[in-house]
Amino acid sequence: MSQRTYDAATKTARQLGVAIIGCGAWGPNLARNFHALGALAAIHDHTHDHAVGVAQPYGLTPRDFDDILGDDTIDAVALATPSGTHHAMAREALVAAKHVFVEKPLALRSDHAAELIDIADRRGLTLMVGHLMLYHPAFERLSELAAAGALGEIRHIDATRLGPPGGRHEHCVVWDLAPHDIAMVLALYQDLPRTVIASGDRSGPSEGSKVAMAALDFGDGRSAHLQMSWMNPTKQRRLTVIGTKATAVFDDGQDWPQKLILYTDRDGGKHADAVDLQPAEPLALECRHFLDCIASGIRPRTDGSEGRAVLRVLEAIGRAIADQTAVQVEASDSRERAEVSAE
Repeated sequence: MSQRTYDAATKTARQLGVAIIGCGAWGPNLARNFHALGALAAIHDHTHDHAVGVAQPYGLTPRDFDDILGDDTIDAVALATPSGTHHAMAREALVAAKHVFVEKPLALRSDHAAELIDIADRRGLTLMVGHLMLYHPAFERLSELAAAGALGEIRHIDATRLGPPGGRHEHCVVWDLAPHDIAMVLALYQDLPRTVIASGDRSGPSEGSKVAMAALDFGDGRSAHLQMSWMNPTKQRRLTVIGTKATAVFDDGQDWPQKLILYTDRDGGKHADAVDLQPAEPLALECRHFLDCIASGIRPRTDGSEGRAVLRVLEAIGRAIADQTAVQVEASDSRERAEVSAE
């Protein structure tokens, strides 16, 4: 396929056309949201029946991937395919001058992520990773509070992401669950950890670990602890951010009025105050952000560099589990830590 340069800068977000690639568990959600935004242009899945079931409600007929890439009226693709296909399919789409949204993880190797970043940058294309929690209204508000100094200096972050046994999982629990929490931790610290200590019964993305823990050391007394499990009897999704002035707890299992609680010491006692939130579907906000970035040319909040940083931590956790020792997280080049802090 010939290499082309994207040239549709005059389009607004609502005029853009996005093709959904992959109609498994998550693809239909992407289709629903891009349709609501007036941007759904095409559907593809390697299983024809899956594609038909998703495409028909929107009056579409499933199309081949190569056909989509060759269609100049389609501006972007959203990949919701198995993680092992992300690098190759995203690369092919970028070479075909398509903007690319990739569900997490961006790739299974950080050097593959670096290649995608380079292609997108050289062609002036938007590359965005589906780190959904960064678009959750509760996390957005938490980030605003942290940036405004309401928490003081963040000293520790505790992330718990647990679920019951059963169900189909593509990778080990680290690669399937940890990207969400790693993305939030890196966004709050605006830095890569220096060292990682982790435990679990497997270390690779394709292996079957069901329980894992990781301790991230960011230096200067800053730390984070991640707990992941598919063996818990109940589902838990909680992020606790401890600062020198206040502690914030984001519990996504709670109803909206109680999702974000701020704990402060005042008047001689501990006070718990619910933070006002504007309820919204995080995926809808994420999809709109992708379209806005294409239309305006701004870099996504979860761009390729952010996706690569998350991969660097995932790789370090895997090595720490395999070697049963502390692993240093080295920036892959002199720019990487600066890129994380600039997100």
